Amino acid sequence: MTLNTQSLSSLAEVRAFLDGSTEVSFSPPADTDRYDWLEKTLRQFHYTVLKRADKGLLQVFMRKVTGYSRS
Repeated sequence: MTLNTQSLSSLAEVRAFLDGSTEVSFSPPADTDRYDWLEKTLRQFHYTVLKRADKGLLQVFMRKVTGYSRS
């Protein structure tokens, strides 16, 4: 897996990534690595204590990186 999102350490940086103004080395993770990456990301940003809007932002980010959708 080649995914360098560890450099994103705040929700502001995630927002900038989604807006396209932050450069991150990116290629979607392999199927077997997606769940591990999702788990690490949820822990990294302390998902369980985020406000609703911040959780939504992180969900959009995770869908974009993994290629998963809500449908």
